[in-house]
Amino acid sequence: PREQRLEVRRVVGLAIVEGIRGNRDESVRLAKEAAAFLMERTVERSRCWTLSAAHALVMLFAVGLWSVWHLGRPLFGMHADGVLSLFLSVQGGMAGAYLSVVQKTGKGAWDAASGLGMHVLEVFTKILAGCLCGGIAFALSRSVHAPPSIRELTSDPFSLIVFGFAAGLFERAIPRMVSAYVDRDTAKGSPDP
Repeated sequence: PREQRLEVRRVVGLAIVEGIRGNRDESVRLAKEAAAFLMERTVERSRCWTLSAAHALVMLFAVGLWSVWHLGRPLFGMHADGVLSLFLSVQGGMAGAYLSVVQKTGKGAWDAASGLGMHVLEVFTKILAGCLCGGIAFALSRSVHAPPSIRELTSDPFSLIVFGFAAGLFERAIPRMVSAYVDRDTAKGSPDP
């Protein structure tokens, strides 16, 4: 916004004036204040892009999943309960990934220097990973190798929403666990990559 640009210019101008006057300490303080103000605006812009992309992509994914479920049943001749269960599990995974993105947006270091496209790509990847985790949760719940407790837990289609939701939230934990494992091995000096 114009007011923010004017504020940065005003503080930088004051820093230059103080530097010309020979007041070095005040000039450095004002320059740091301008840099901090600019970084705060950059973080705000990055969060705005991330949240906007998350909201738009969740709506797009929801409409797309609904279309596939609604049109795919008669087209592929799938059993209605199985398709509904898969649909609900994937929707739960998407909702879990969405909440994971929203939760992460409120904290952490953000930078708008990478641009809007990179923010949209990151959010798209996370929501797609949440949908895939929801689908994997569905496959796990229907597998003959699944523990009886998981089969009992997901006996009705609507329990799969919760199971898929947990899988979608778990989407963020998997890369964190892998990087922690790699960091631990490199800290020990393990020769294996």
